[in-house]
Amino acid sequence: MPQYKEGQTATNPSTGQKIRYEGGLWVAVQGGGAAVNNGAPGAGFFSESGAAPKLSPQEQKFRIERVDAAQKASALAQDANRFVSLNESVSTGGIDDWGPVGAVTSVFDPKKSEMRAIQSKLAPSMREAGSGAMSDKDVAMYQASTVSIDKPGKANQSLARVVDAGAKRQGDYVAFLDEWIKNKKTTIGASEAWLSYANANPLFEAGKDGTQVRQYTPWREWFGLASPVGGGQGGKGSKSDPYDLSGAGTPGSRPYQDALAKLPKGAIYRDPMGNLREYQRPTGNRVIERAAPAPKTQGNGWKFLGEVK
Repeated sequence: MPQYKEGQTATNPSTGQKIRYEGGLWVAVQGGGAAVNNGAPGAGFFSESGAAPKLSPQEQKFRIERVDAAQKASALAQDANRFVSLNESVSTGGIDDWGPVGAVTSVFDPKKSEMRAIQSKLAPSMREAGSGAMSDKDVAMYQASTVSIDKPGKANQSLARVVDAGAKRQGDYVAFLDEWIKNKKTTIGASEAWLSYANANPLFEAGKDGTQVRQYTPWREWFGLASPVGGGQGGKGSKSDPYDLSGAGTPGSRPYQDALAKLPKGAIYRDPMGNLREYQRPTGNRVIERAAPAPKTQGNGWKFLGEVK
């Protein structure tokens, strides 16, 4: 059975109908933008369409800046996850990892040397990242979430999840902005609309082990641009952002079991058949959503872009 990726589109040449795979659903595209559920909290922001024929140079610059910020946030997340991957085989947070002594010991350990290089790269970049897509409080918590050799592995894992969530929020902002442009033909009002969402759906909260990612409503659901996927949950391991185990090997294989073992209990993941499952134990994890079937629409000849065989 084919699997579908977030943002994948399909067109029917015989009817001109267009659909897009958003949040686990095929969403009809109407007039260049998705249909709006007027009962959603933020639906009012999409209630009227503008008439500007094209974006001004300033608006184009604004969008480019948002895309650039999302790409930088994604790179930060990749670096943080690389750090955590190395941290799985290298102990950190000990007395030998602090100050000048830690710098010297890192020289003799290739993994720690790479981790220290990542740490040095992340620290200044994190201080400049996050603004625009997040609330002021989230920005402060995000910028303080830098992985470090002087912190224990468990703390670094939590911090990496924060960096991941920040990158996703940046990417969501770009996706929202593109949807706004399709509907409004302008970027005017987009920042204010997004800020209303960011303030109503904060990313982070203080936990016993430091900053942690909280549950939140996916932006498409909040703005009424797709039917709820379920639970109103957000963050990695939720239905709106499941772990992808489709390439981890066949079910029952050692690589697949190893990948499963790394998931936190209760996390949602996509198996090799495209089903969404909830992780509770090594085997027999319940299916909570079957793989999406091909869209049923009138006409023939649907052309899919980016289909995963």
